[in-house]
Amino acid sequence: MTVNEKESVDDTELGSPRDSTEEYEVFKKTEDGVSFRNVGWFKACVIFVKILFATGVLSLPSSLYSLGAVGGSISIVAWGAFNTYSFVILGNFRTKHPHCHSIADMAEVAGGFFAKELTGLLFLIGYVLVTGSGIIGVSTALNALSHHAACTVWWSLIATVVIIATASVRKLQYVGWLTYVGFVSIYAAVLIVVIGVTTRDRPAAAPQEGPYELGFVAINNPGFAAGMVASSTIFVSSAGTSAFLPVMSEMRNPKDYKKSLYLCMALVTASYLAFSLVVYRWCGQWVASPSLGVRILCMAHVPCTRPISTSIS
Repeated sequence: MTVNEKESVDDTELGSPRDSTEEYEVFKKTEDGVSFRNVGWFKACVIFVKILFATGVLSLPSSLYSLGAVGGSISIVAWGAFNTYSFVILGNFRTKHPHCHSIADMAEVAGGFFAKELTGLLFLIGYVLVTGSGIIGVSTALNALSHHAACTVWWSLIATVVIIATASVRKLQYVGWLTYVGFVSIYAAVLIVVIGVTTRDRPAAAPQEGPYELGFVAINNPGFAAGMVASSTIFVSSAGTSAFLPVMSEMRNPKDYKKSLYLCMALVTASYLAFSLVVYRWCGQWVASPSLGVRILCMAHVPCTRPISTSIS
């Protein structure tokens, strides 16, 4: 294939008579083979939201305590716009190189074999940490909801088994319903937190008698370490766009990814702003991290004489 022919392949629209990009796709549309390309743009959007929203929203109120309501809000919007723009670039790159299934494949195109292996290793390490965060969240929730004598290790084991089982599903088409369940459940949990904190006269972690300082400010002046942790937490909350690429490979029309992306990022950013601002407004410096701990404290009516640490562990 000549250079001019290659460029004509990249510039044609998917599905047009002259289009031949289909032969470069990771999963090709066939009549008698296994069909992986069954994810529509709306289902892809729901998967994108679940990827970002699951572990991102819980630590944002404590980040707003470090940066202030105005500073934190600007940071949420700015990092959300930056991550949206990043995936627009990744998506455009993937459209021109449809054989790329992940960031590692893109690194191979840009830098060769060594870049692919290094990027793949970093990608795996990053998502092992993300998976660990999810396991900790599940074990914490089960500990809070259950009066069983099982220890955290057993709850973590259960969470690990469930993650392995669901991750072993061959096609995203078959986990679509699970994605809807996961999205609704985490959204409902966060709504319970937001509504719950507004029903209390004072934060459950604050002194329950006498005057106290809420600690709600528009713009705060944190130290370097606290500011970087808060900013990094906000960045990571919407930085899972690199995980969108395998989903894009299973879309019926990969060029629809921008519709899914824009709807996803608009919903996630708006939710982050609303939820984190409400929790920070009502809890101030007494917010727990992750913020689900605020609701757990409210239900348990556990008083505390000092602010809960806002560091991310």
